[in-house]
Amino acid sequence: MIAEALFEGGLGSPNVHYYSATRHFMHRDEDHIMQYKDKLHREIPEKVQRCQHSMFIFDEMDKMPPNLIDTIKPFVEENMRVDGIDYRKAIFLFLSNTAASPIIDRALELRKGGDNRKSFVLKDFEQIIIKNALGEEPWCPNLRIEGLRRTAMGNYHKTEIHDDRPVYKHEKNKLYLFFKGNIWRVAREQVDSAPASMILEDRVMRLEESKKYWKVLMDGNWEEVPEVQVICLDAPPAGGPNVCTKIKSYPCTETFIEEQNVTCWLFWTCTSQSTVQRKTTCSQTQYTCCDGFTQLGSECVKGTGLWQAELLSHNLVNHVVPFLPLEREQVEMCVRDVLLEKGLGHMITPVSGTFYNYVRTVKDKKVRDCRLYPLLT
Repeated sequence: MIAEALFEGGLGSPNVHYYSATRHFMHRDEDHIMQYKDKLHREIPEKVQRCQHSMFIFDEMDKMPPNLIDTIKPFVEENMRVDGIDYRKAIFLFLSNTAASPIIDRALELRKGGDNRKSFVLKDFEQIIIKNALGEEPWCPNLRIEGLRRTAMGNYHKTEIHDDRPVYKHEKNKLYLFFKGNIWRVAREQVDSAPASMILEDRVMRLEESKKYWKVLMDGNWEEVPEVQVICLDAPPAGGPNVCTKIKSYPCTETFIEEQNVTCWLFWTCTSQSTVQRKTTCSQTQYTCCDGFTQLGSECVKGTGLWQAELLSHNLVNHVVPFLPLEREQVEMCVRDVLLEKGLGHMITPVSGTFYNYVRTVKDKKVRDCRLYPLLT
């Protein structure tokens, strides 16, 4: 549908490129993987150089070797150019059935609860996707907000779940980090009317993942502050088996005392002190499970799954979209579209639009040969 909407010729367009893990990357030995890497490193730049809006579809991504997935990483990072080519307008779609069963179960649960399919929202499925597709716990129990010397900075602990989102409380100040409407707020009370000091428009997945710009109330105005960092404190212990370290640098504001000599009386010189703030670079040592391992409690254990890919662990995926099971209404719409495509629109019964009316009016043998009629019955 995306290809049809964007390109003349749809999937048949020379600017749409499809890769299937089980067909194009079926071998998993080292020699073949090297050949696959060379193929992608050669083909992706060629296609993007020819058309900057090229689309690349990777089907059954969960069946691709993680180190092969990671070879795509340079092309989806937010770099201006890689070897002189700009990839920021190219589209990469990654398809996976990893969380299919839990998504279906959740959709059925919502329908049984009386919710209409059209009323489903992403947050209904977020925790399922995070846990089943990415191999992580849905929400971090302890967070730290860094970046500015303000009362909102510091450690927050999860106290409860509200509206399918956690509520975090500051460990020292009477401040809450919580979700209301479509934004995360830092405020003194958990109500819409509470004056907030920081807000973040809701984004997909966990708070501390991907690049997010908080809006901070400064001198009566809301300003976007890229310096704000949200860090998950639920990290594996230092020095544990299979634990790797990395130094994370980020911009921050430093407060220090500046001394200067001033003339205080005639020929006397005095020392004056003043508090000064300046932007600098802070760093922090982070402890994470090494590649090929995932965190289970306080241990890093060997694991498999889509989460191993750097595309996900480095938060390079912009949008995660769950595909929901079709209901009768969607099946009817699909049948209608197929009939219209085949020039059989006159056979659609417009009276009630029910599933059975569609089937009863399909009499053309070509449609039967295409197995539409037997499939519906």
